[in-house]
This record gives sequence, C-alpha cells and structure tokens, in this order.
Amino acid sequence: MPTPLKRSLAILIIAATVGGFIFYLRSNPAVLGQLKNTSPLLVVGLTGLYLLTVPLLALILRANLNLCGSKQLPIGENLLLTGYSAIANFFGPLQSGPGVRAVYLKQKHSVSMKQFGLASLVYYAFLGGLSLATILLAGGYGVLALAGTATALVIFAVLRTKLAMLRRTRAMVIMLVVTAVQVLLMAIIYFVELRSVNPATTFQQAVAYAGFANLSLFASLTPGALGIREGLLLLTEQIHHINQATVVAASLLDRAVYIIYLSVLFIGSLLLQAQDRLVSKATVPTKPQLP
Repeated sequence: MPTPLKRSLAILIIAATVGGFIFYLRSNPAVLGQLKNTSPLLVVGLTGLYLLTVPLLALILRANLNLCGSKQLPIGENLLLTGYSAIANFFGPLQSGPGVRAVYLKQKHSVSMKQFGLASLVYYAFLGGLSLATILLAGGYGVLALAGTATALVIFAVLRTKLAMLRRTRAMVIMLVVTAVQVLLMAIIYFVELRSVNPATTFQQAVAYAGFANLSLFASLTPGALGIREGLLLLTEQIHHINQATVVAASLLDRAVYIIYLSVLFIGSLLLQAQDRLVSKATVPTKPQLP
C-alpha cells in the first residue's frame, strides 16, 4: 500500500501537471485548436495500435510463467488477467499491474509470488535496457549502446549460473523478442502521434522519445506516469529534439487515446468474462429428470 507521503506526492504531481496543461493551453490556444482538428480515423487507428499491445503482454505473461516453471493459463484467462492488470497498472499507484497479476496467480494457481516477482524483474530489465539502447542509438551514441549491451550480457551470464529460472533459454528468448516488438510498437504509436501534430518529426526522434516515455514508467508515482513522463520528455528535449509545443500536444492526444483504449479493453474484458460464464453454465451436466 502506498504511504501517505507517496499518496500526497502523487496528488501534488497530478494537480501540478493538470494546472500546467491548462496554463500552457491558455497561453498557446493553437495547440488546443490542433487537437480539436484531430481526425477520428487517427484516433481509431491509434486505439487499434494500442490494442496490439494486449497479445504482446499476454505472451510476456506466458514467458513469465515459463520462467517460474508454472502451468500455463488458458488463453481466455490469460487475456482477461492481462486486460484487468493493464487497467490497474494505469489507475493504480506505482505500477500496480504486476502486483495484481502476482496476487491473482498466487490465489488461483498457487504460483510463487517470489518467483513471479523475479520473472517480472527480468521483463522490466529487458524493457529498461532496450529503451535505453534505443535512446542511445537514436541520439547517435552507438558506441555507448554497444558497450552497455556487452555489459548487460556479461551480467546476465553471471546471473544465469546463479538463478535457475534464467536457464530456461527458450522462455528468455521469447520474452526478449516480444519485449523488443513492444518497444518498437510504442515507437510507432508515438511517431504517429508526433507526426499528427508536427509533420517534421522523424522516426529517429520518435524512437528516442519513446525510449524516455518507457523509462518514465519506472518512476510512476501517478496514474499512467501522468506528469512524470511529460516532465522527463521536456527535460530531455536536447536529445530527442522535439520542441515543447509538440511534446504537449502529442501527450494530450496520447492521454485521450489511451483512455479510449482502456475503455475498450474494459468492455472487452467484461464481454469475455460473460462469455466464459455462459460457456461454463452450458457445459454443466443437468440432473436427469425422474419420470
């Protein structure tokens, strides 16, 4: 549970961010006008791209369970857990999604919370490492990216001899590949958003921008890292070279699209859960009627 200090800090950051958005939009009405002119097709397309992250997260959950040596969940249950935990991850404090998954798997399938926690750390290490590598590569620091990758491989080789779960090579490779696809997909989403408000944005800039956006999740004191992500993106303007107006407009668009995505995810989860219940009832044998 979050402490009162963390809760107060989260509320303060959200209030400051909302206030900053309002002040900026009043000072720059052209940004709001630009958002009002956003094509509905663009919003639908971005929502569709965000929905593509769901099967990726479901595959990552499968890889996590493989690392734990646990039994796999049925596809429907996996998708439901992925959907609900994604919603909790946004609205809950300090990235609540992994905690929701860990508690559910412990209660329903007796999965060790310690093992699942370690497996989740492996995923976040991949996510953080790949995000940092994309920032370095996009910023022209290829040598540092290679050096960091080599260092990570050495550390991984040492840990692999110590931790049994890291010896499950197939699960590790799947998790790494799927995480890389996730990072690429997020870069594409941000590229589409940035280009919609500033056509001069390059994919290289979007890759660096996405890297910082991903890293902001590791300091997520607020829902969806609200304020944390925007602050980090504004502070790192000299690396991704995306100006303040574009960052603010693209961030507003992204927040709006993400809320739509979560709404679709929530409705889809409810429908899938209702379908599972109907199927379960239909398959329950009825008692034979006496003559």
